[in-house]
Amino acid sequence: MAKRPKRHQLKEAGAVQAPVDDAVFGVDEDDEIDLAFDAEDPLLEEFIRDMSLQTCDYCASPVQWIEPEELIETYPAEVDDVLFDLDLDVGDILMSWVCTECPNFSIIGEDFESQYLDIQGDVPCLECEATTQAIDPAQASHLDREGYLKAKREFGAQAVLDGYAQRCPGCGNVDYYPAGV
Repeated sequence: MAKRPKRHQLKEAGAVQAPVDDAVFGVDEDDEIDLAFDAEDPLLEEFIRDMSLQTCDYCASPVQWIEPEELIETYPAEVDDVLFDLDLDVGDILMSWVCTECPNFSIIGEDFESQYLDIQGDVPCLECEATTQAIDPAQASHLDREGYLKAKREFGAQAVLDGYAQRCPGCGNVDYYPAGV
């Protein structure tokens, strides 16, 4: 697979007509930018605004945009599940985001967007088999202090808080899924 040309290579070839304002993309001066857009382009401004307003479809929390490579490093098995389900390759992913509160993430390509929890279906409660809701473990700790403290002792506070929790609205049961476990 051929690598995309770097910004300095595009400039040398005369392909970049307008300077790219690094501040628009929120990157450090040392980082390279693979995009060659005019920073004053109204379509680009609208695109950046829309990206900043994106929220998770499952819990309505803000999302964090990350590089596809970082997503694959963080959630290798889950990304493989999504790619397998959609019959896609890793190279098809152009952009990705992760939810800041629940285990959802999205992969985006030229002609698709798929969220991880879309392919997971409903997560049943371990106690009553009703459909559960993904919630932040810190929020769950206020609803189920005893369960939170037990998970904290077993896995450590950081692993519990970096993971996610599922809460059953029917029986009130909360299950914790620590990160890295």
